[in-house]
Amino acid sequence: LVAIGALFRSDARLVTLVGLGGIGKTRLAVRYARTSGMRTLFCELGDAREASSLYQAVAGRLGVTLDGVFDLAAAERIGRALAEAGPLLLVIDDLDRLGRSGNAAIGIWLDLAPEVDLLVTSRQPLECPDEHVRLVGPPDAPNAAELYITRARARGATIDDAARPTIADLAE
Repeated sequence: LVAIGALFRSDARLVTLVGLGGIGKTRLAVRYARTSGMRTLFCELGDAREASSLYQAVAGRLGVTLDGVFDLAAAERIGRALAEAGPLLLVIDDLDRLGRSGNAAIGIWLDLAPEVDLLVTSRQPLECPDEHVRLVGPPDAPNAAELYITRARARGATIDDAARPTIADLAE
């Protein structure tokens, strides 16, 4: 969290959290967004495979209608809407699933919206100009235990306080 904040304070505008699937990139991005003090738009791409999904996600969060057109003109409309939104942190989760197809839009948005910072999660660097990559490694044991509990509960598991020492041992 401290390193991400230092990057943004040093005039970085595009920070990509890079690491293996399930390592905690999304959790870290959400936690940073909550503690940054910035107004945040969170866009989760999930299983998206095309740039149109990126356009739809960001446009939807901004209330921009694209009329089914997902070209560079649409990226510019979104960029102007981001500029009008003023200072904010745009978090884009799972951008790596698009390959490089979203990079042109990212560049346009950074050019048109100088008060917007982008925090991206990806399994690989975007290789965009001015990108700052932060590698995300395995969490420490307490955070790993909490991540395990969160993931288990999301899958319907019931975890009581008696299970916590065993989970802590596993995480260690």
